[in-house]
Amino acid sequence: NTDESPLGILKKRYARGEINEDEYIRRRNELEKK
Repeated sequence: NTDESPLGILKKRYARGEINEDEYIRRRNELEKK
């Protein structure tokens, strides 16, 4: 289930407003480096 991937979880947290856009982008960039 792609929603349980780190990126999917990150997207859910961003959608719920748990993290702001800057944090979302920064963490997404970190995930995509690996």
